[in-house]
Amino acid sequence: MNADNLQVVTSKLDDERTRQGSLGSSGVAEVEMHHDFWHPGTTHVVGVAVEVHYMNQINTVDQTFVCGFHITLGWQPSKEEVESYKAAKARDEEADWEPDYMPHIRFPNCLEFQQQEWETHLDGSKITLLTKGERDTRGALVDMELNYLLTATMNIRAKFGEPFELENFPFDVQDLKIIFESCATSERQILVPHFEKNAFVKINMDVSCLPDWEFDRAVAEFDLSDPTKNLYGIQFSSCTVNLKVVRRYRPYVERVMFMMCVICATMFTLFALDAVEGAGDRLSNAFGLLLAGMVFMFVVSSQLPNVPYLTILDKYIYALFFFMLVISIECAVVSLASDPHATDNKMMIFFALVFLGIHAIFLFYSYYARKFELSKLEWSSEDYARQHENDETAAPKSMTIESDNIREPHHNYWSHGDHVAKTQNHHIDHSNTMKRCPSNTSLKNLERRGSQWHGDDDVKTPPTAAESPRFVMNDTVSVN
Repeated sequence: MNADNLQVVTSKLDDERTRQGSLGSSGVAEVEMHHDFWHPGTTHVVGVAVEVHYMNQINTVDQTFVCGFHITLGWQPSKEEVESYKAAKARDEEADWEPDYMPHIRFPNCLEFQQQEWETHLDGSKITLLTKGERDTRGALVDMELNYLLTATMNIRAKFGEPFELENFPFDVQDLKIIFESCATSERQILVPHFEKNAFVKINMDVSCLPDWEFDRAVAEFDLSDPTKNLYGIQFSSCTVNLKVVRRYRPYVERVMFMMCVICATMFTLFALDAVEGAGDRLSNAFGLLLAGMVFMFVVSSQLPNVPYLTILDKYIYALFFFMLVISIECAVVSLASDPHATDNKMMIFFALVFLGIHAIFLFYSYYARKFELSKLEWSSEDYARQHENDETAAPKSMTIESDNIREPHHNYWSHGDHVAKTQNHHIDHSNTMKRCPSNTSLKNLERRGSQWHGDDDVKTPPTAAESPRFVMNDTVSVN
């Protein structure tokens, strides 16, 4: 590589992906760049800078959050674009100037855009040309390695979706991700940190309203997708700004757990009533306290999404609820013992030990759960992937439905992917259930010889000839 070339570190190509023409997803490779201009035939390397203005409305139930930020894109212009921009600027028409190439990105985990617009610079343009050693539209001196750089800034306020991991709620740590993905393949466009700005991510938390959370740190992850997982076998570049937040657990401990503990401890006042003569009063008081415990169960459930597992808070409340239920049952049956009063005293001591044991176990469990959650602050996406690699209960990341070169109007096409492999561990072989339809055979002829090519499992019974469309499988397909 010549002295006027730059080396952009991305991912190393393995032999298979080199033959496929993708950049790969592991190792080190070089993407050709030059100090002067973008040269035709090379990849467009787009620098990304993000400034987060605020983050709020982190909704545990909906598993969403709202974030406002602006993203600045910088990319090298071609020689012709530089000349065209300078000519437009000489005519005071830079506000209407447009480059030949404009980066396109999308936000895969964005659920709703509340604002999405390109920012207007002080000279009235939305795209401006930065020149090394000269001043930009703000009057700041441009200091960068490249000679020229086109830049544009998009202002965004949006609601993003993020699957929360709530097994250790309320001692959990969550990753709030803002994902930018290139719309062009990695051969045409890749994303890297911004060329002009060394600090390419800035997070302002001054106006963020996070009453239940503490912002800890952030990580920016640049990645190249695996082309084998793409429907068309192509690869895309992406950037993920991962905002790590830690839940404030004290409100849940003080308002929910402590009150549940007090209600449960109140059950021991039942033993002050006579085991035989006061059995009715003991039962009425016991079931009143049980109803109070159920109220707290509903309070907790209203603050959590429908997840297929119990959180730590769920387990704690369920444990105390069943503990109270067992005491209520004891109050109902203790009078049947040969010596009710002696039995009642022994059971009170036993329940006191169980009550203390439940809280000792919970404190031990909570301490290590919190310690495990705090370790996630140093995790990247790869760490999460390794953690859930063998998790059969994890939601499927992707599924595809392939035709296997069988294109029929009455046929079942099954999906396959990581979810099917985990839950069923089988592969559907369409070739064994159906013969391919000849390319010059119409549906009417196929009906006559249906027994020769219909399978038993995946092929549906065609309708009658009066209901069937005229479907001709030739070089062209016509439907009358």
